[in-house]
Amino acid sequence: GAETITSIPAGNYDDPRLSPDGSRVLVTRDGDIWIYDIASGRSSLLTRDGTSLMGVWDPSGSRVAYSSAKSGNLEAWVKPSDGSGEPRQLTHLGGQVHVDTWSPDGRTLTIHHHSPEAPTRILMLPMDEAQTEPTPQVFNVGESGAESADFSRDGRYVAYLSAETGRREIYIRPY
Repeated sequence: GAETITSIPAGNYDDPRLSPDGSRVLVTRDGDIWIYDIASGRSSLLTRDGTSLMGVWDPSGSRVAYSSAKSGNLEAWVKPSDGSGEPRQLTHLGGQVHVDTWSPDGRTLTIHHHSPEAPTRILMLPMDEAQTEPTPQVFNVGESGAESADFSRDGRYVAYLSAETGRREIYIRPY
């Protein structure tokens, strides 16, 4: 059964994600991303712009990628999970960029891009620290739009949602 985490105050939270080691949880609250230590309930505020959401841990738990509209459009950003350093903007695509997940090796971030000009696309961002702004690689090619990509544990497959048949269905494709 479900268990209430009493160390974290009750409230309206979205997008909960457990850290890879299970000791912390990140959530969206009031347009910002918070990280809570589950044992102690200590909280830290990762973003301070009022427009952030959909945070996801990298496999090591040392970085969080998220979507934020602090530059105008909803774009992908990344920041160390300990709050140090400045957030780094990963995309300048316009429209709306939603962060989905990291590959198990931490080298690729999946996002999907809603644009008025084209169907929603799944994009892969190479997360090499040397690249200031990674070049997105299109993962799905089609007219129906696709979103919500997630890697298999071994990183060999990607599951995603698409409406190729006219209704939303789950697809699995080799990566």
